[in-house]
Amino acid sequence: MNLKPIRLLAWGLAVLAAAVPAAAADKAGLTFRLETRAGGAGVETRDTSRIYWFDGRWKEEAETAAVIIDLRDDRLVLMDREGQTWCGGPVDAMLAEMEREITRLAARVRDTYGPQPEPPVSAAPAPPARLEEVGRERVGGRPARHFKLWLGDSLEGEYWLDEAIRPGDYFPAERLRQVVARFHAVTAIFERELRSAAHNAREQAIQEALGTLFLQGLELQSVDYRAGRTMSGKKVTEVSEWAGDAAAFQVPADYRRISYREFLDASLPSGKEVLENSR
Repeated sequence: MNLKPIRLLAWGLAVLAAAVPAAAADKAGLTFRLETRAGGAGVETRDTSRIYWFDGRWKEEAETAAVIIDLRDDRLVLMDREGQTWCGGPVDAMLAEMEREITRLAARVRDTYGPQPEPPVSAAPAPPARLEEVGRERVGGRPARHFKLWLGDSLEGEYWLDEAIRPGDYFPAERLRQVVARFHAVTAIFERELRSAAHNAREQAIQEALGTLFLQGLELQSVDYRAGRTMSGKKVTEVSEWAGDAAAFQVPADYRRISYREFLDASLPSGKEVLENSR
């Protein structure tokens, strides 16, 4: 299944979630390149995108998709650059629609393939998550604080943060925290519906710990592990000031507006075909 526009938003939000108490009205914009990789079941995916921050607005643009979060004018927009379509609306209304439609899709997949049996240990609580600050290093020529995330005695991730770049200088902090928390809850629905309670408890413990970590600076680099294996990673490069342009956060005039259900179905061709063929 290709959830690329949703993956873009999840990765980009993880990078910008380090809000601090107040946004500076006269702050210039910022732009940087985000490289992501994810792997599992012998398959690795790699994506590259460009992110822009300016005056309460955030945009991530890749070759085939783009996402806009405009906290100044209360808009969340997803764009399919190949199909030249888009969907969007007020942030809370859009997240509610995404929640309904992803829940619908997860239910269809679960009903088609049946629920997974719970292992006997699935009810056990997740071990406590803790962050360990390892020290200070340079990443891509920028100073960074290095952290490790542990779940019990298992290393779950490593993160390098640049404290000099504060997303709270570009976005209203409290609103940003609300959007990030809600978005991660919405995008976790699919996995939560299809995976074991034990897995979900571990992921929740990890996300809660990372919520604390990402209050401290821009994530320049990260590596995520599961069961001792590298599962995904992010790297930020080409960080520079950007003069900013409100027009860059608008949908092209020749794009056609569609519903989020249409957008989701179009971004999941393989999953949709599987479901249709299994009826």
